[in-house]
Amino acid sequence: MYNLDEVWKYAQERGLKAPRIGNPIAKTTIEDALKRRDYTGWFKRGGSEWIEGSYKALISVELYDKVQVAMGWRKQRRNYSTKGAFYAYKGVPRCGTCGMNITAYTKPKVLATTGQMASYTFYVCTRKNRTIKCKEPQLSEHEFSDVIKDEMSNYEITETDGETCKLMVHQVYDDYIKSQDRYSDVWKHDLRQAEKALDVLDDKLEHGVISDERYQLRAAKHQSIVVRTTKLLNGASKDADRWLELCNETFSSVTNIGDIFEIANDEERRELMKYLGSNWTLSNKKVALTPREPLDMLHKDVRKSDWRARPDSNRRSPP
Repeated sequence: MYNLDEVWKYAQERGLKAPRIGNPIAKTTIEDALKRRDYTGWFKRGGSEWIEGSYKALISVELYDKVQVAMGWRKQRRNYSTKGAFYAYKGVPRCGTCGMNITAYTKPKVLATTGQMASYTFYVCTRKNRTIKCKEPQLSEHEFSDVIKDEMSNYEITETDGETCKLMVHQVYDDYIKSQDRYSDVWKHDLRQAEKALDVLDDKLEHGVISDERYQLRAAKHQSIVVRTTKLLNGASKDADRWLELCNETFSSVTNIGDIFEIANDEERRELMKYLGSNWTLSNKKVALTPREPLDMLHKDVRKSDWRARPDSNRRSPP
C-alpha cells in the first residue's frame, strides 16, 4: 500500500501535469481525484442522494472503497452487505436478549504471516429493538457452529442405542399386530350385530312400529359401534405402520447427530437445525431451541435412567 506522498511522487515521475496551466501536478489535485466518487459513475444530487450517471465509469465502486480505506480517509466497514450471499445460520436463530434477527457478514483480512487475503464470517444481532439495548457479542462462524453442535449433542444417541430402540419398537409393533389379529374376529362380530340391529330398527321405522325420536335414540348406539369397529378393521394397521415408520425415522435422525452436523455442508446444517426444532435463540454465546415432538423426550436432561429397560416392563402401544 502507498500513502499520498508516495502516490504524488509517482505521478511526478510519470510526468503528470496540472490541467490547463501545465505545471507539475499538485498533491492536493491527486488527493481530490482519489476522493472523487463521481469517477465510479455515481454522483450526489441535492447534497445527500447518490444518483447513477449516464456516463461511463472510470473505476468500480469496490475499487473506490478500497482506496478510501487504504489512504486512511475512511475506516474499514464492520458490517458488509449480505445481499446475494448464503450464510448457513442466518434467519434461523433470533437474539435471546432482544428478540431481533441474527444476521451475518464476511470480513476480509490480510494474514500477517503470508500476506494473503482471507475471509472470516461473523454472526451478530441486528440490534433493531428500540426498547432494549442489546449487547450480545458477535460470534465467528466457527464458534457458532461449535455451540450449535453442542446443543444438538444433547439429543443424540449412539448407534448401539439406536438399534436397541428400534428393536424395542419392532417388538411392540409385532405384539400390537398380533393383538389386532386376535381381536379382529370380535370386531367383525360386533360389526355384524350392530348392522343387523340397525336393519331391524329401519324395518320398524318403515312400518311405523317406533317413532322417529325413538329410532334416533336406539340407532345412535349401534351406529357408534359400526363406526368404531370399521375404523379398527380398516385403519388400525395403517396407523401402526406409520407409527413404526416415524419411530425408526426418529431414532435414525438423532443417532450421532452431533458428528453428522460437523461433517455436513452449510445447506445440510441448516436443514438439521430446522429438523431438530424451532424457536432457535442465541444468548450469551449459547443456543437454545424448542425441540419437535417426540425429540423433546430424548434430551439428556429429561431422559430417564431406565429408558432402555426391557420393552415389556413399561410397554406403550402404537397410536
